[in-house]
Amino acid sequence: AIVKYYNSKNGLVYYNTVLLRLLSKITKQEFTSLPVESSAVFKCEYFGARDVIARNYFIKTQGKMENKLACEIDTIDPLNIKMTNEPKPSKYNFSDEMVQGSKVLLNGIYGVPALRIHFDIFKRVGNDFENVKNGFTNKERNIVFSAGVTAFAFHNLLSPLQYLTDEEIDKYFWYADTDSLYMDKRALDKFPKSMFHKMNLGCWDIEHENITKFYAFNHKKYCLYDNGIVVRCGGVSKSLIKEWIKHSHNDFEFFVKCYFSDGTIVPSTRSIRNEYNTISIYNSSAKLEKGFPYFDSYILKNEKELEKIKAQIRDEIANQNSNELLYVETPYGSIGSNEIIPNEEIPENNNIRELIEEYNNFKRHNQKDLF
Repeated sequence: AIVKYYNSKNGLVYYNTVLLRLLSKITKQEFTSLPVESSAVFKCEYFGARDVIARNYFIKTQGKMENKLACEIDTIDPLNIKMTNEPKPSKYNFSDEMVQGSKVLLNGIYGVPALRIHFDIFKRVGNDFENVKNGFTNKERNIVFSAGVTAFAFHNLLSPLQYLTDEEIDKYFWYADTDSLYMDKRALDKFPKSMFHKMNLGCWDIEHENITKFYAFNHKKYCLYDNGIVVRCGGVSKSLIKEWIKHSHNDFEFFVKCYFSDGTIVPSTRSIRNEYNTISIYNSSAKLEKGFPYFDSYILKNEKELEKIKAQIRDEIANQNSNELLYVETPYGSIGSNEIIPNEEIPENNNIRELIEEYNNFKRHNQKDLF
């Protein structure tokens, strides 16, 4: 994972103190000096949208609970949540739409600054839609903010490994997703109990305590057996996955062989922002590909070969109207579309104002439902 997310560029590795802190925890080594070609220092400030996070975290958390939290929507501390034995008041009977909307906002607050530079946009021509490649341009992102979010998220994801030895990591660690670690249950006793809390923001919760089989197919595509087949397959509809599981008759090996096989073509849907600033969803297809392992060290020769592959792919997609590329599998690991498409200068635009206005509209709608 470190080789992937902190890979080398032109023989250099771009890293930060948050990564060094993580490496120090996992390796139990103290870094007293490092060779540096150039460096930058940034001032750290509190995140400006903490009140928005707290409010929406209350909606998400209280919305799933029957009993009342020991706080109000304006007094919640997401890091220290307690539950009462009292039923929650009717004003906190949030609708499913409000709960789901709060989740979208919580994800978007961190994710919006890290969006791609350009998106395709659909424009209506009569009764049809016409795809305009790179028709929607994002405001230039705060690079420091995006790098910080990635660094701290990566640090928080892998920090539990500091409680394991190198041998235990190799033995117990299976797979890591954005906010999940899949590990052998024998590792659980190694972690301090203070790590776990079902509701506190930033704490870990335990799911799937009886995994007997696990298969990692690719990014966001894995399955496990915990008293039944459980599947996570990004880009594939939940209804189709249910059909796969049903036809597998609870046979895990059969499921992997038939549905998680390299080259399997599956129906899928895509979404894209259109000229009316809404999202259009259309039918498509996707090919499932088995992921390649990453190299466990930096080799300049591999980097040069990978750059050749990127250039080749860039030439192949230059004249295509489709922009459905997400990941490309190579012998040197998976690469994302953002690594293939070169960076471009972005002209000034007002798109960020549109996003703020959308948030304000949603906030007013929430307050109307709440009170």
